[in-house]
Amino acid sequence: MRFSEEPPGVDGRIRRFRLGDEVDTFVVRTRRLLVVVDTMSTPADARRLRDAIADDRAGRLLVVVDSHADYDHAWGNQVFAGEAPIIGHRRCGERLTGAEAEADLARWRERMPGRFDEVVATPPTVLFGDEGLLLDGGDLRIELLHTPGHSDDHVSLWVPELRLLLAADAAEVPFPHVETPEGFVAMRRSLERLAALDPLVVLPCHGGTTDPGLLARNLAWLDAIEADPELPYDEAVARFGDGRGAVHEMYREFHAEATAAARVSRAPR
Repeated sequence: MRFSEEPPGVDGRIRRFRLGDEVDTFVVRTRRLLVVVDTMSTPADARRLRDAIADDRAGRLLVVVDSHADYDHAWGNQVFAGEAPIIGHRRCGERLTGAEAEADLARWRERMPGRFDEVVATPPTVLFGDEGLLLDGGDLRIELLHTPGHSDDHVSLWVPELRLLLAADAAEVPFPHVETPEGFVAMRRSLERLAALDPLVVLPCHGGTTDPGLLARNLAWLDAIEADPELPYDEAVARFGDGRGAVHEMYREFHAEATAAARVSRAPR
């Protein structure tokens, strides 16, 4: 699989960078700005990304946006620190600072020995709150929307001129990751907000699709497991996936955690 590609049917100012089946990162080229959306999983991955966009930097201000602080989205930040502002939700900054960041690093270093030895947790340098932020690139605007659910620091990006949504992990194929009853509620609100934008293109960081119907399918999955928290995983994939074939095994765990959250939400109080 190629590292860099232009997603089919998508405006040529949008590039997708694929780190195998782990994560997709995006770069938006505007007249004034070159916006990197997430920095991948390791400094080595981020250096490869930085090299790949070198020609697009001429005459543009390089800007990095962290969609959230998870390892596969923000652990290449140190490569861009000092040469570009790194923008993220204020909670993203907290997650990449101090004891919380060190605990996350320790957990993943134990899980994948050797892979993250070079990582230095590097928080955003420009922080914003729940009200969001607007980047004006001249020909394109990029609206940073706080869309919690997957995590409380999660941000999606909306490009109104293209009716294009960079959903990050707010939407996934076949369904997103939600762990808690509070996250379940927040995820629904975020998906409803994104669906109300009526995008023509939806680009998640996991799933490799451009299909705007992804938002409706993810919402339908939430509705289905709220109505029946015992909904079997295989049935959920068949009903709410996109029918393109094998699904990564991690989504079995995603479904189990979401149904557990739905059970708590339904429990008598």
